[in-house]
Amino acid sequence: MGNQETGRKIMIDLLNNPAGDQDAYVMELQRLLMCYQVASPDDRNVVWAALNKYASKIDKI
Repeated sequence: MGNQETGRKIMIDLLNNPAGDQDAYVMELQRLLMCYQVASPDDRNVVWAALNKYASKIDKI
C-alpha cells in the first residue's frame, strides 16, 4: 500500500498490492466509511481525535 502525490491531492495506490491484500484493504476502507457515516457527531469527534495524531505524517506526503 502506497501513496502517490498528484498535484496537491494524495491518492492511495492500490495497484501496488497483491490482489488478496487489495480486496481486504478495500473492504476495510468500505467498512470504515460506512461506520463513520452512521456515527454520531460525538463519535466522529472521537475518531478524529484518534486520527489527528497521525495527521502530521500525512501532511508531509
